[in-house]
Amino acid sequence: MFDWRRGSFIYLPWAELQRDLYYLARNSDRLKMCANFDCSHPYFIGERGNERYCSKPCFDISRRQAKRAWWGEHGEQWRMAREKLKREAKKKSKR
Repeated sequence: MFDWRRGSFIYLPWAELQRDLYYLARNSDRLKMCANFDCSHPYFIGERGNERYCSKPCFDISRRQAKRAWWGEHGEQWRMAREKLKREAKKKSKR
């Protein structure tokens, strides 16, 4: 069917499957796969084009993994620098 007022084509599906497939085709730019490899429902339709996770729990899991990796790689250096700052602050306060 064609809507002459709006100048656009209107699709009227016969079955629920056709309606769902048409919806997926119209929103194909937002079809995503969750970046959490352990996600139980990895396929989703995102609200924005740059979404990587299907839900907040999947995002939180990924964030924890990234933080653990960072601390494993940089944690010792960060702790040493922090202790050095604390020692310097103590020396200044004693003067």
